[in-house]
Amino acid sequence: GKGHFVGINYYVHSPTPMWYGEGDDMWFIDGEKTPSLIGTGT
Repeated sequence: GKGHFVGINYYVHSPTPMWYGEGDDMWFIDGEKTPSLIGTGT
């Protein structure tokens, strides 16, 4: 159903010291096939 977006906070833990967590973030809402939100990863 309809709702209100309140906010979000997420954290990416790097499994190795050589990877700094870079990558595009993609948000799939309610089982969507394509993401509603696509970030740059920076």
